[in-house]
Amino acid sequence: MKQLRRCLCVIMCLVLLCGLVSGAENANDAEPLRDRMQEFIAENGLNSGNFALSYYNPTSGESYHFNETSFFPAGELWRLPLHMYYYEQESLGAYDPPPEDPTFVYTVAGLTLDECHYYSIILASEEVAEKMRENIGTYDQYKLTVNEAFGHVPEEELPEEFCTDNVYSTLFWINTLRAVSDQPELYQEMTRNFNMVQTVDGFASYGKDYSMVHIRGEEGGFVCDAGEISAPETYLLACCVSEEAGGDMILGRVNALICEYVEEGVGIEQDVDSEAFVRGDAAMEVVSAGNDKGEAFLWIGAALGGAAILGAIIGFVFWLVRRKQDDYYY
Repeated sequence: MKQLRRCLCVIMCLVLLCGLVSGAENANDAEPLRDRMQEFIAENGLNSGNFALSYYNPTSGESYHFNETSFFPAGELWRLPLHMYYYEQESLGAYDPPPEDPTFVYTVAGLTLDECHYYSIILASEEVAEKMRENIGTYDQYKLTVNEAFGHVPEEELPEEFCTDNVYSTLFWINTLRAVSDQPELYQEMTRNFNMVQTVDGFASYGKDYSMVHIRGEEGGFVCDAGEISAPETYLLACCVSEEAGGDMILGRVNALICEYVEEGVGIEQDVDSEAFVRGDAAMEVVSAGNDKGEAFLWIGAALGGAAILGAIIGFVFWLVRRKQDDYYY
């Protein structure tokens, strides 16, 4: 009987361990989102020439990318790493007054850094932003600097036009957003400034009420957006799409799709209208209850299957013990 109890304990530990491992794998498994996005991409005629996407969930560590290594025009979005660079350098003491001149105040084109941030972000001054960029170095020096600091795209994967044109990839943008998310104290003033000039297009047209900080850029027939959405689990999102392929409409629907995916992950049910909005068909009928029942039957089936396997294992152990006892008596 002692042997039997030991066998049963080992079996139960193995079952629990398998459950924990499976749960850990599912926590970072983006397969369900990948399936939905592939369907969305096909339904809306999107491809690698007109669409790119990067998503990251800091809570779960889950991520999803589509065409993240392609480079597209970014419009005003280029100012995000520009300001990040100055905030980072300031925190490192790069602009502190020297010991011999304690009254020194660092300026760019005659403006203090606070004034530069204000004019460039709040007043959207392209001239001040350009002066800030030129203060860092040549155009290619600036691009390589911010990529090394925030974008983290391998240098061998950077196209020639990266150092000459205002083009970026969603991989660059999602890594940049992660840098902001990882150091909220460092960038809180910058985030507050960008939060004061939020627009209602792009990601913000997704039909939800969660707060977000996003920066939308438009250039060369493309619309790009990058931001942090404070859903039940905050997530980071970067997306570029051509205006011909849908522009802001696609950006809003992509954000709605991912937001609902995140909501489902924490147990928030979806309504019919929001699911139809994501699919781009207001008349589409969506029966959420049917989906819930299907998931319930799946769980029941999995539980019964697991119970059957466990029962077979226990029965086998009983048979082995009984056989050993019989051998002993004979």
